[in-house]
Formats: sequence, structure tokens, C-alpha cells
Amino acid sequence: MEYIGLNRSELKYRFTAGRMPTEEDFMSLIDSMVNAVDDGFRVSEENGLEIKQRRDNSRLASFFANLAERKPEWFASVRKNSEQGETSLNIKTPEMKENETAVTLLGKRSAENPDGGSEVRMGVGCVAPQCELDVDGAIASKGRLGYENENLEVVADGEWHDVTEVLTGCQCFEVVAGVGGNEGDGKFALAHAIAVNTFNKKPSINLTQSYSGGRGSKIDFRWKTAANKFDFTLQLRVHHKYDDEGKIKVRYRITKLWYDTQMIGSITK
Repeated sequence: MEYIGLNRSELKYRFTAGRMPTEEDFMSLIDSMVNAVDDGFRVSEENGLEIKQRRDNSRLASFFANLAERKPEWFASVRKNSEQGETSLNIKTPEMKENETAVTLLGKRSAENPDGGSEVRMGVGCVAPQCELDVDGAIASKGRLGYENENLEVVADGEWHDVTEVLTGCQCFEVVAGVGGNEGDGKFALAHAIAVNTFNKKPSINLTQSYSGGRGSKIDFRWKTAANKFDFTLQLRVHHKYDDEGKIKVRYRITKLWYDTQMIGSITK
């Protein structure tokens, strides 16, 4: 078993008045102290606790349930790929293989702007995350929300309103929208839509919805051609206005489902 030195009680005993500490006792005392050069970490005003790996791509820190057993439960390491401009922090268990990880935090700098900010990604179960969050496994959640553009408000006034900026190329969105009238009106609508468009040629919207208070309560979706015939926006409206003051808004949440808008990934080299 690896020698891990003396604990505080043993050191205090060896250095009590009247005892003669040995060379080994002094070595244990020195080894029990932090040395910034040898141990690779220190505390600074600028960075707080600074930790440096002993060598490239080695373990940065290990976490033990029982230090005497000398078998870590978890460990963390920093890996640097200068050619790709990537640096990653990997957290894993000793049983995992070289190409396996529990959690990866990856920072990637642009080759065109190496001194600029990093593109940050997080991987769960994958060492090379391809997106902001990349999960190699199943996800269990109690809910899921898209985003609502604060600059694109949908008033329940019966008019069409944009819920996306001007788009082009190949686009696919999932939209959930809901609206409720004033108390006692009995007007409600909740809709779910999958909207697909390829350069504004034969766009499609698959809509499922429930409503009460008559057909005027329904929520409508459409693709609207912009100034350029290949550009477009996605729009929402209610069939009929919910109030005369324009105080009632349609809430909506959008999730983008497709990112290769020019289908570049389809071209093989």
C-alpha cells in the first residue's frame, strides 16, 4: 500500500516538547504542507484556487470515499487539443475507457478568432459534444419548453403576427400556443403545430388543437412570404379578437427542430 504520511495527531506527538523528531518525521511534516511548485496549485486574488495538472492529459483531481483504499470513486482531467483549438474538462469513473466519460465540458475557439470567446458545449456520456448540450442516452423530464421571442408579441386581435424573424432555406419548428379570454367569456384555445418549409416551396403545417367558446377562439398558423420569394416568416393569429382593448395576448413556445438550413451535410466529398 502506498505510504500517505502521518496524520495531524501523529505529527503533533512526534513534535511535542522533549521528543526528538527524526528525519522521516520532518519529511512527513514537509509533505503534509502544500507546495505550489510541486503540487501544482495555489490561491490567487485573480483566479481563486488555481490547479495545474502534473503532466498533459493526466488526472487533474481524484475523489475518494476512503483515502486509505487509494481507489478513487471519480476523477477529473483536462485535455487540450491545440490543433482543433479545443480544451475539455472530463469527469469520469476509473472503470470507464479512454473514449468514455460521464460529463464533458468543452471549450472551442474559432480558428479565425483564436483570441475571442470560446464556443462552449456540454456532453453527458460523450467525450466530443456536437451541440451546446449533447446527451448520449435517454432523457427523463417532467416537461419541455421552447422559447418565446420577447420582440414578437402576438395580440389576440384577429390579425396575423410574426413569431419568427425572416427565414430562408430549410426550416422546421415545433410550436405550442395558448390563449384565454377574460373571466366569464369561456374562450380558450391550445394548439400544437409542426411547421416545415424548404425555400418557400410547398410549405406545410401540421396542426392539432382544442378550443372552447366557438370557432372564433381558434388559433391559426401560416407561412408568410417576405420581400424575397425565397424568404418567409411563421405567423399566428386567433380567428376573432378576444377583447376590444387588445390586452389579451397569445402565449407561444417555439422549438427549432432543424439546423442544416442549406442541407450542406447531404453533400458527400
